[in-house]
Amino acid sequence: MKKNIQKIIAFITITTPVFMFAQTKQTRGDGFLTPPIGDGTAGGTDLRTIFMNILDVAQTIMIMVATLYLLYAGFMFVTAKGDPAKLKKAQNALLWGLVGAALILTAEVLALGIGDTVKEVFKGK
Repeated sequence: MKKNIQKIIAFITITTPVFMFAQTKQTRGDGFLTPPIGDGTAGGTDLRTIFMNILDVAQTIMIMVATLYLLYAGFMFVTAKGDPAKLKKAQNALLWGLVGAALILTAEVLALGIGDTVKEVFKGK
């Protein structure tokens, strides 16, 4: 089991840069990616923009991790072979994998909602 975990970590370490550099999010229209902190012309130096760009990168990585975890949960179902204890473990892995994926996918919405709430609270001061 320990060797399998080492193989999974090695696979993630090798493939993560491939997925990260494959992003094609264009914000300027000239075919180039906008730097995370901004290039000085797009107004990307404020804290909110920096935070949202960091959140975007972290969200991409976490989605990949959640996908691999859900695949692992599916593997646990297949290898359970009807054993009730292993099936229960696989069901828990699937449940928490889906909960994690849902939190990851809603992280940006939650961050924007919290930011807008804080802005409204301090608007009158």
